Amino acid sequence: MSSSEVKEDKVVQQEGLKIKPPRGAWRDLVLNFSTFGFYTSFWFYSTTRDINRISDKNLNPFMWFFAPLIVLAQFFAFPAFFRILRETELSVSVKGWQSWSDYLWIMLVISANIFAVLMDYIELGFSLFFVVLFIASLLLAKLQQRMNTLKENTELAHNKLYWGFSIPEWIALPLTLPFIIFCVWILSISPYLNELQSLDINDVVMDETGKYQLEIKGEGWIQSEIGRFSDGSAVFEVAGPGGFTHFILFKNGSDTISGLAQWRIGQAHDEMSEVSCKETRSLLKGTLNVASYILCQGKDVLGDKEYSTHYIVQTSDSLVELYGKYSTTEPLFEKHEDTFLSMSKGLIVDEK
Repeated sequence: MSSSEVKEDKVVQQEGLKIKPPRGAWRDLVLNFSTFGFYTSFWFYSTTRDINRISDKNLNPFMWFFAPLIVLAQFFAFPAFFRILRETELSVSVKGWQSWSDYLWIMLVISANIFAVLMDYIELGFSLFFVVLFIASLLLAKLQQRMNTLKENTELAHNKLYWGFSIPEWIALPLTLPFIIFCVWILSISPYLNELQSLDINDVVMDETGKYQLEIKGEGWIQSEIGRFSDGSAVFEVAGPGGFTHFILFKNGSDTISGLAQWRIGQAHDEMSEVSCKETRSLLKGTLNVASYILCQGKDVLGDKEYSTHYIVQTSDSLVELYGKYSTTEPLFEKHEDTFLSMSKGLIVDEK
């Protein structure tokens, strides 16, 4: 058989070897975005495995799984991957991207990953994070399109997909996609829709009568619409820096200080790990009203430090509570800690 009889520049099918079939790149965009970028690791695993089967390469897919997770490794791994990809494309006479496009992709993806690391140290905002995540997912989708062209020029058998997704992907999507939509709504869209006004240092948030007041003692606070953090029963709500920090003022006419305090301590143990709570009682300044201050320290689901505070005051006609939650990444925790703790016991009750 002459070389011209071989199907034009296509790899002859090897018995028993299968690759992931070409598919709409939008699926990879959705998978990567909904998994906060972790799908990139699985993509490199399956793609390097397919390259091994298309060519005579001997890549280790397990090592490539970890390359997208280590920023420093990407400076070496990504150029090596594109060099291997170009060699594989040449072996089947497929025209790939121009070399400058390879380096632009590498630069943009590494920049996005550096940004994700900096999120732990610099307050850059969740909205910007989701924009960068979308761009990184779009870049992965473009690379999938390139792989589609390569795979279309091979005769290897294809693994079975179901409406364009594998079984593990179908298992993951119903879990990850609703969660990312919820996070985008809560952390990026809802704050803008529910923001009543930005608050400056020394501004005072109060109820309609002016009886309950909270002075703002730091930057990055906004007054939110009631219901953003509570079940809608709050007197007022303020959101702090970081997206999760907030204060809520509740008014309760039927409970007691001891009953509410014990319930809040139990709630803290349910919501956090490694919890320790301390309660102190005093008389509200200038009155005979009893005030209870509870500080619960623990860790959230990600292992980061978290505070839950409760300033409970027995007034002449009701029981009021300033509920506080302080949660952010460990490197940023100390930045606003003093401000939060000062505000957590700064509720003013005007009984006049």
